[in-house]
Amino acid sequence: MPELVLMTGLLVAVLVSCNKKEIIADTPPYIEQWWDKYYGSYTVYDTAKGTSYQMEIRQLERHFENNYFFSDSILVTNFANKFDFRIYKSEQNPSNGLGIGSYFPKYDYDNFKWSFSGSAFFQENSDTIVLEYVLSNIAFYVSDGVPFYDCNCVDLAVKNE
Repeated sequence: MPELVLMTGLLVAVLVSCNKKEIIADTPPYIEQWWDKYYGSYTVYDTAKGTSYQMEIRQLERHFENNYFFSDSILVTNFANKFDFRIYKSEQNPSNGLGIGSYFPKYDYDNFKWSFSGSAFFQENSDTIVLEYVLSNIAFYVSDGVPFYDCNCVDLAVKNE
């Protein structure tokens, strides 16, 4: 019986003295991508109308793959003061800027239809994006009951601090 008490005591002493080391998985580093520079809030100057509006560009659906985080797509909010849309990064080429894509029809906030396509480029050494896009309702203005509009637009988006 004393051996049992001694063994139990030794077992308890060993278990209590075990140093449990918590293992924390390292968060893999985020690899900065060329499109990261586009993220932010912008004041956009409509050069055709002489007006300005607010626009936001942010990442969506960040995911973990091959020990690194990647963003699947980019969300552009309030583009041309009319649209929100998603840009898929897998379809992007850094030498061509940020491709906005083509939409036919693209519905605006008032549910009117547009033909819309374009691209975005950063000006060298600045936080200004040149937005070049074609916006037209020629195929839809009669059925939508709105005035005709057709524009080869160039807007300047200046990143807010």
